[in-house]
Amino acid sequence: MQPGSRDGWRDMAAFAERHHDAALRDRLLRAIEGKGAFHRFRDLIHQESLVQQWFTFSTDRQLGRAREFLASQGIRAG
Repeated sequence: MQPGSRDGWRDMAAFAERHHDAALRDRLLRAIEGKGAFHRFRDLIHQESLVQQWFTFSTDRQLGRAREFLASQGIRAG
């Protein structure tokens, strides 16, 4: 697994877990199992018209990690 891909996988899992529709949640969780997870996840969010939701969610998580890193370095980010 490449550096950062673990965070990406965790983000996909968290995105899947937040869905109230059990069938969709299960499909998303199955999509991220094993080799090819990123490709399957991408295809599924396109099929289900979840791309904008995913990008908003993913960007928020990435910014949170960046802020945590900066804070750990003593840098305050707005």
